[in-house]
Amino acid sequence: MQTSNQVQTINPLMPLRAVTQFTSLSRATVYRRMKEGSFPKPIKIGPNRVVWRFEDLDAWLSDCVATAH
Repeated sequence: MQTSNQVQTINPLMPLRAVTQFTSLSRATVYRRMKEGSFPKPIKIGPNRVVWRFEDLDAWLSDCVATAH
């Protein structure tokens, strides 16, 4: 059981469901922006499985926030 003092660990590899929750983007928007070149590309880890690196998504989100101001 975690206490309030413990830091929650974030998995460095995130599946699409976690990506959509983290970014608040829909699945369709994620893939559309990837096609446009404005979203990080995933890493293929199996024949039908891709994941995104948390650090890539975090950097992308930071850039979005920085350009919004």
